[in-house]
Amino acid sequence: MATPNESVQINSEKRMSSRTVALILILILIVSGVLAYIFNIGGLKEKTSNIFETIFKNKTDKELEQEKVLEKDIEKNEILELQTELDSLKFDLELKQNQLEEKETKLLEREKEIEELYEEITQQVDDIKTISKLYENMDAEKAAQILAEIEDINTVVTILKDIKKEKAAEILENMHPKTAAYITNKMLEVNKILESDETSEVDKALE
Repeated sequence: MATPNESVQINSEKRMSSRTVALILILILIVSGVLAYIFNIGGLKEKTSNIFETIFKNKTDKELEQEKVLEKDIEKNEILELQTELDSLKFDLELKQNQLEEKETKLLEREKEIEELYEEITQQVDDIKTISKLYENMDAEKAAQILAEIEDINTVVTILKDIKKEKAAEILENMHPKTAAYITNKMLEVNKILESDETSEVDKALE
């Protein structure tokens, strides 16, 4: 009967034998696999190459897909930025267009006002010329009596300045001296203003 020490030694030898056998089997499998790959036994080399190609190809395709997705994101962001800039430019353009339309409307209104004022002044001038012609053809004494009754002295001055000087002098002679003097002074003031304006225009022309 084996002693305990002998039993432990036997078990240890069995374990070592099992490990040795396992290592030998693994080495045989590795060597067999390498030989089978080298000599392409059973098409192993082609199959292995196909497997590796498939793995690396899938990896490459995935990377390409990621790159495409990244490029699409970049393009999308660029398009969004361009769209934002376009919207901003469109807003500015509409704002300026509205401002121009407002200015054009105001300008048209101003032109209309000027035309109406011009027509009014032209009508007044025509009326004054017509009235002045009536006073010019009227008896000087009668004309003096009527003009003396007009409260707006500027109207009287305008009428007298629009008729012949000789006739205006006759009308003034038939007025009250104070009234005639007052009207004469007003006429002189108007002449000074007109001469001053003409002088300014000449000075501007000579500058």
